[in-house]
Amino acid sequence: MDGKIVGGASIEPKKGKQAHVVVLGIFIKEGFRNIGLGTQLIETLIEIACRRGFEIIELVVFSSNKRALLSTKKLGSKGLEGSKMGSEFPTSHTRTAYIWCFT
Repeated sequence: MDGKIVGGASIEPKKGKQAHVVVLGIFIKEGFRNIGLGTQLIETLIEIACRRGFEIIELVVFSSNKRALLSTKKLGSKGLEGSKMGSEFPTSHTRTAYIWCFT
């Protein structure tokens, strides 16, 4: 925004037997949240991962991060083209969201 970096996102492929899985990471700088940037970044990376042939996208979210939890639910209920939200499995402090790519 105005030439400043206010967030970022990445996908990191797993190796070996899980080479079909990619881990998605994202951050948005405070003051630039709740304006749709995170959703745009995630949607773009889902499209890229699916186009590159990955089958599962894994996103781990801290349970205390209510915005991120709502975003993953929103993305899943939105029925993104080429992907579908799976289940969330709680651990002690995190939730893992799985998104499947379909061709």
